[in-house]
Amino acid sequence: MCFGKGMENKKIISNLEDIVNLIEDSARGYRHLAGHLENSELQTIMNRLSQQRKLFRENLENDARDMGGAISTDGTYKGYFHRTWMDIKSTVSSTEDETRIEEAIRGEKHLIEAYDKVLRTEKLPEYIIERMEEQRKLIKGAVTQLKEFERSMVQ
Repeated sequence: MCFGKGMENKKIISNLEDIVNLIEDSARGYRHLAGHLENSELQTIMNRLSQQRKLFRENLENDARDMGGAISTDGTYKGYFHRTWMDIKSTVSSTEDETRIEEAIRGEKHLIEAYDKVLRTEKLPEYIIERMEEQRKLIKGAVTQLKEFERSMVQ
């Protein structure tokens, strides 16, 4: 029985590590975005979202530690290339800020999908489910906010 529980925890920790690395990508992406936007209000929002993602990451790292695991948070290569793609795409676009926001939305939707997968497939402790559902809700709120900014830029 103990062996099964240990294996179950390892799988949960592994999945949390995947989420944490995507959150790290999101934090870096927002920080990167803030440095490239011209709109100061958007810069402030991007910096705030970057800080929020860092808090998300720290909370899930602590949860993994409580379960007996350690998480490496280097981000992902995919996240690095996504940030690079945002830069390239915005240089050929007539509306750089709008293009960057579109890419941020795309990244956040990917993060929501990752949350959904873990929440759907893992037998997580209730406190982690609650934390992840709250984080997911806030990520969805950020997507809504970004879409509103995107719409206002088009008008």
